[in-house]
Amino acid sequence: MYLDALRAIRAEQKKVDLIIPKAPFQRLVREIMQEINIDLRIQSTALAAFQEAAEAYLISLFDGS
Repeated sequence: MYLDALRAIRAEQKKVDLIIPKAPFQRLVREIMQEINIDLRIQSTALAAFQEAAEAYLISLFDGS
């Protein structure tokens, strides 16, 4: 059982997929943007970069780095 848990952890660490689902993250960002200014728009590539940066920040917080 211990080895299975280690294998599962290693498999998850090798993944490069995003942790937060794309649609809920986009809704959150757009909601925040509307609070700031209703006329703001964001490119999909900028939104993807923002999500990657946000996830990297959260991972570093959880990691303690």
